[in-house]
Amino acid sequence: MQIVHGKPAFLSVDTLAQPATRPPVSRLRIVCDEIPEWPIVLESSYPREKGAISPSAHPMSLGNVLSQIHGTLHEQITHSDWERLDPEMKDKVSQAFYKRSANERNGGVRKLDYLLDKVWFKGLVGTSDGPKVLRLVISDCKDFDAA
Repeated sequence: MQIVHGKPAFLSVDTLAQPATRPPVSRLRIVCDEIPEWPIVLESSYPREKGAISPSAHPMSLGNVLSQIHGTLHEQITHSDWERLDPEMKDKVSQAFYKRSANERNGGVRKLDYLLDKVWFKGLVGTSDGPKVLRLVISDCKDFDAA
């Protein structure tokens, strides 16, 4: 979904099928300042066509990118991920976990919980590392309301 004039609106199938970048790329890396240890790496499939000598990659679509971001952020963390946190951050991540999962706690702490209150996707921006590396821009609800 997207917010248009302050109201939620679904993205169309045509919009989700559009290339995610200009120029289109078939491999993409997404980094996030809040969780630098978990970059999101996407690579489009290389479909083999009948009689084709070498496969060609399809451009990464907006739908692919959004789906991969969502899926990655909902992955459960490991015990070693948890142990690397300092006590203050463990407390903050725990609070985010309990807030997110007030009704259901199956699956444990997820990468999403490391974002604390910053759960609004604001977009992707280019980096100095070139067109195949984008930065995930997120904010909390107060930042979103002020925008």
